[in-house]
Parts: sequence; C-alpha cells; structure tokens
Amino acid sequence: MKPIRTILSSLILLLSAAAFAQAPAQNGAAIDNQKAQLKSDASGLSAAKEQLKDDKATLKANTKAGVSTAESADAKDVRQDKRSIKGMKKDISSDASGMQKDADKAALKVSKKKLKADKKKLKKNRKAGVMSAESKDSQAVFKDKQAVKAEVKTIKADKAELKATESK
Repeated sequence: MKPIRTILSSLILLLSAAAFAQAPAQNGAAIDNQKAQLKSDASGLSAAKEQLKDDKATLKANTKAGVSTAESADAKDVRQDKRSIKGMKKDISSDASGMQKDADKAALKVSKKKLKADKKKLKKNRKAGVMSAESKDSQAVFKDKQAVKAEVKTIKADKAELKATESK
C-alpha cells in the first residue's frame, strides 16, 4: 500500500512541477481554453435546466390527463389487477351456480392475492426509490435533475481550475 502512495505522491509532485514550469504564454492559452470550456458548460447547464422545466411540465400535464407515461409500472400492475377483479366479480354475478362459478371464484381469489402482492411491491419500491415505482415522466425529471447537478459540479470544477491557472 505504501509503495502505491509513494508513486502517487511522486506523480502529483511531478505534475505540479510541470504546471509551474509552463511559460506565461502557455498560461494565457490555457486560461482562454478554460474560459471557453466554462462558457460551454454554462450553456450546457442552461439547456439541462430548460429540459428539466419541459419534463416537469409534461409530467404535470400527463398526470392530470391520466396518460400512461405518468404511471409507474408497479402502479399499472395494481390498476390492472383492480380492473381484473372488477370484471371477475361481474362474471361471477352473472354466472349460474355450478362449475364455472366455482372456477371464477377461485380465479378471483388468486387475483385478489396478486393485487395484494402488487400493492405491497409498489409500496416497498416507492419507499426504496426503485425506478419501477416511478413513471417514465418521473424518471425523465429525475434524470434531468441529475444532469443539472452534474453540470453545476462541472462548472464549479472549471471555475476552480480557471482560478488556479490565473493565480499562476
């Protein structure tokens, strides 16, 4: 472990010595490049924020309209289970007594167990932050937020690098 630290320390010293050895003209070019990179990252942040804004609006509109992209896969399973149970209850009420009614009652019992399991899964996944508990629209908003965070982090690093170069 110590040899690796020694090697890394030596490498860092060599790199910092090389950075100090740069001519002032090279520093000026480096500063210009860093400023251009900072400007590029700032425009990337702007685009990421705009995309986040658009995706939030889409999520809100789709949720209000009941569009399927605003529904998670787990929630969709629960909704389908409920519809299935509702349909089976209608079938059972219209069935004459006999084997078909008994079979429908057995299927209803299985469907109720599946609904219970799917509700439990949805609750567990929401609590754990699993993506299957998130709608496609929510996932897009989440990814946009991550992109904004990454751009902000990159800009901070660019500013620090620019400041360090300018102080040389």
